[in-house]
Amino acid sequence: MAVEPLWDFAVRVYTRPGFEAACLELQDAWHADVPVLIYALWAGAHGRRLTHVDFEIVVPTVAAWQTSTVAALRSIRRALRQRDAFEPRFESTAHSIAAHLKELELIAERCELEFLETLECGTPSEYGVPTIAANLASYLYFLKVSLPRFSQGKRDRLVASVAA
Repeated sequence: MAVEPLWDFAVRVYTRPGFEAACLELQDAWHADVPVLIYALWAGAHGRRLTHVDFEIVVPTVAAWQTSTVAALRSIRRALRQRDAFEPRFESTAHSIAAHLKELELIAERCELEFLETLECGTPSEYGVPTIAANLASYLYFLKVSLPRFSQGKRDRLVASVAA
């Protein structure tokens, strides 16, 4: 099986129904790093099994970039959505700045994905759904995600989006 570049994989799966919403819920509720989540799913799709120990290496490796760049841009962009914080005459300017910040945030996430693609983590495993699901479970365990609150249906949707 040819290895699909991580960025191409991310673009492909992110548009699948329910994928974005599940990622954003994990990001907002459990501080998931979406590029790391996508990396874990991609690795599983390509036959690499990641464990909790792998995430103890991967997450700190990208944490400074994620915090100081990606999350910082996201925070400013989201603050600009609070339209009541600005006089009406600044609304169009705030909207324009937010659009530019969204582009920069996406560029920063792409840089993170390109870095993650270079990592040699995990152990060889079977290609496909079992390894994708195992990697997702390992990352959710690493994040201490409350599984009843992040339903099996959402987990299945993430895995199915990748396997499709």
